[in-house]
Amino acid sequence: MKTSTWFEHAVRPEHVAAELRESVPELLADPGLLTGCRIIRLRAAEDEGHWTATYLLDLGDRTVSAHGLLVPPDAAPPASDTMQGQPTPFAGDGWSQWLPRSRVLLHTRTRDDAIPGLAAMTDPPSALEVLQPLLAETPDGRAAMPVDVTTTVAAYKPGVRVTLICDLAYAPEPATSDSTAAHPGPRAVVVKATAGDDALVLHEAQCALWDSPLGSDARVRIARPIAHVPELLLAVQSHLDHDRTLKDLLADAFAVHGVVGDPAGGPATVRDAAPPDPTMAVRATGAALAALHSSGVAHGGVVSFSDELATLRRKHDSLAGVVPWLAELTDGALDRLASAAESSAVESAVPSHGSFRTAQVLLLADGGIGLIDLDKLRQAEPAADIGPFLAKLRHTAVNKGSETGTLPDEPTRTSLGSRVDALREAFLSGYEEHAALSRQRVAVWEGLELVALVVGAAKKGMAERGDSCARMLRAHLDVHDL
Repeated sequence: MKTSTWFEHAVRPEHVAAELRESVPELLADPGLLTGCRIIRLRAAEDEGHWTATYLLDLGDRTVSAHGLLVPPDAAPPASDTMQGQPTPFAGDGWSQWLPRSRVLLHTRTRDDAIPGLAAMTDPPSALEVLQPLLAETPDGRAAMPVDVTTTVAAYKPGVRVTLICDLAYAPEPATSDSTAAHPGPRAVVVKATAGDDALVLHEAQCALWDSPLGSDARVRIARPIAHVPELLLAVQSHLDHDRTLKDLLADAFAVHGVVGDPAGGPATVRDAAPPDPTMAVRATGAALAALHSSGVAHGGVVSFSDELATLRRKHDSLAGVVPWLAELTDGALDRLASAAESSAVESAVPSHGSFRTAQVLLLADGGIGLIDLDKLRQAEPAADIGPFLAKLRHTAVNKGSETGTLPDEPTRTSLGSRVDALREAFLSGYEEHAALSRQRVAVWEGLELVALVVGAAKKGMAERGDSCARMLRAHLDVHDL
């Protein structure tokens, strides 16, 4: 099986960042200007074997999104500013850079005209102008107004949507015991800026949830909708203060402990601290999801297993024509899942998160659970949320626990699998304390997500990870007799 691709360097952020620092004049003068690089949405393009990706370049207090065109070795490199001798300032409007080792052409525009709220909310005076009238409408009407806004990009899909965390600063409180004096408002709010009507859809979904029993359910906390700003296509909601996400906790729990080698070749380090136990948090997450599923909110379209299976099959078959080893890894899996789905009873649809992952679960300072990113609220059977969540939990433990990026050996893999099985049971038990559930349907949806993980690895050209995900898939199908 193929274990590497021609674009191996292009999909490794550290390689791209290093080549940028060696190629861009501004970074040659100040390498610290580029503080990080992330790669998202790697896609196979049909044009002459090219691939595309989005590169998020962290430049201190801002993040610039650059489109990347990955060019095969047998294709001529496209023209760029540097090749034409007319360089544009690094990360400025229209900047482009060809990186020959990575074989990627980067080009970017710092302004996203499709998302008008992005420019408004990343400019402090403009952001204040937007937020102050909204925050004046507090329940008691006495909150002080913020005097400064610091905006951080939490998630960004160019041309589609961006999630912003707006940290708010207030003038010093006067030394008074007057009970009528204004009190500080929230420390932060979340702003989702979109293209088109998505902001209204997001706001309506959050309002429906907040007005349902879920808004006051002790098992879970959700953000309070604040406002929809139609002229800027914004949905504004409260920020849930939290210590970390469940994803962070699981990363710590499954990190390789003990002696850890330095990937740069330096001396190994020893970790004495025992990993945290995520069992209680995972169990509480099951109860929190049951609260959402029991809320009775009738919002969003209906999604079925057959819909999701058909969508994944199309993606799989299209990509298999570009990445030959994909079909070998998934041989017969989709047909087995289709058969298993037909032989098990479909459960009634409930309000479904639509994108329920460990990163969407907040561990609050008081020990509670918060759920975020309910933008894709829909109607689906409970397993549509639970199966993908459990598959991603296993993926986090087995494929993402090593600090060096290496996959575990067989004894470690077996040990990790046993720990995940225990957490899987904790989650399902926590859910079943509050709501009924078909475990067979969970297994079917879980299998579908495991296939999606293999497809995702193929999109990124990560053959070893694809093989690891395929091993999880085959074991799952056999254990659950699918």
